[in-house]
Amino acid sequence: MRRASLEIRTNHGAWGVCGEQLNYFKPNDILQTTVNELSILRKKAEFSRSDGNARNPGEVQRINRRLALFDIEALSLDSNKFNSLPDELYLFTRLSLLSLSHNILDLVSESIRVMSSLTVLHLDNNQLLSIPDELSSNVNMKKLTLNKNQFLVFPDVIMKLTALEVLNLASNQIVELPLELPSCNSNLKILALQNNAIHQLPADWGLMKKLVLFDLTNNNIIHLPPTIGQCRKLKALYLSDNPLPAFPKDLLSIRGLQQLRLSNTLMKGLPPALARLTNLKELALQGNKLIWPPPEVLTEGLEAIMDYVTQHYDMLDLDPITVENMLEEEKVVDRAEKELVGQDEDSDEEESEDEFDPFEGMEVGGAITVDSILEHGARVEDCIAHINEFQEELLQLEKEHTKHSRIGNKGKIAELDRRIAFIHKQRRTIAGRIVEINNLRMMEEDLLLVDTELDRMDAPLIQEESEEEAEISEDADNE
Repeated sequence: MRRASLEIRTNHGAWGVCGEQLNYFKPNDILQTTVNELSILRKKAEFSRSDGNARNPGEVQRINRRLALFDIEALSLDSNKFNSLPDELYLFTRLSLLSLSHNILDLVSESIRVMSSLTVLHLDNNQLLSIPDELSSNVNMKKLTLNKNQFLVFPDVIMKLTALEVLNLASNQIVELPLELPSCNSNLKILALQNNAIHQLPADWGLMKKLVLFDLTNNNIIHLPPTIGQCRKLKALYLSDNPLPAFPKDLLSIRGLQQLRLSNTLMKGLPPALARLTNLKELALQGNKLIWPPPEVLTEGLEAIMDYVTQHYDMLDLDPITVENMLEEEKVVDRAEKELVGQDEDSDEEESEDEFDPFEGMEVGGAITVDSILEHGARVEDCIAHINEFQEELLQLEKEHTKHSRIGNKGKIAELDRRIAFIHKQRRTIAGRIVEINNLRMMEEDLLLVDTELDRMDAPLIQEESEEEAEISEDADNE
């Protein structure tokens, strides 16, 4: 018989696990007993005498103390060699915490349904392939750890544990998540799925509104569903070691994000809108081949990166006048332009030489690459620079207009009106182009994502074809 691997000591004795039996050891003897036996002994001791008192009150108290041990609420059997749960364990029906980590469990009995008070269950570091549906009797379970087992499929019973707040299924072999997961387990606050083979998340992931920490490190994720931006309470997101081809732009809606890990991905650049994540305290980008921001900025760390993207984002945002506001403003100006008189076609033609073409030099129908997408960002920056130049010129023209209005110089006023109208028209055109370029950039990012996935799917086929061609060529040479 194996020596006791667990002991719960009291002043009156100790509970210990020997072999697969849970026994009570009275000091100085080897008395072994069970709940049923204790109950029978207590009935005998409580047999009333003629005066109404117990026959053996001292024995009743001693037995009651023994029975009280079956009311324990927390039990740890970690680091043993159990391959199944001992039957005596199911006598502890009031357990709220049970830990069986680091054993060799390959089966959990259906009898676990009698332990319906569990709120915390640790079954990590075992050899489990499944867990029984009877575990669903624990309707108030808050924490379940199943990491480092041998699960090939996400256990369906988990979706019946709707009160779960912490779930750890890391380091298994899970490929797919059930579509119902977000709706069934929307109370999850911590979800650990790292070191699996998951390739996508359910489309309605935004239902995980209470999620605070989400670990997807080392999976096969190539994109995140747009609804992940609705997980506004998310503080930590770990996406390192996934084949992400681009920064997941929907994360920019999660303003409270504090930790973002994106090491060892396929990303080539960060969006200027990263500046929105003002609460970031950790940004892991090791192992990427980023083109933007420049390497000299990346090596300086988070603060330098955020300063750089913020500088460019401020330009893009045109704060305090956004592109949308500018377009609305220019509509008003456009109506005013129609009331102007004395505009000269020759002067319009002369001034049209100064028109700025935001699409000049852009290739039409070219291949979509990371460089072409980044080029759109540079073109937007050029547009904003021209808008700023026009803004400065407008301020100067307005001062001159006020000056000549005071002295009644009608010829100069008409000339200034034409130039001001022309500049407003140019600003309106460029603002519209910024919107178009940004829409084009987002569309190309999506197309590049699709192309990357298709290439990944075609790679094995291409390899097989190359091997077949090599075999044919070898056979031909032999002949």
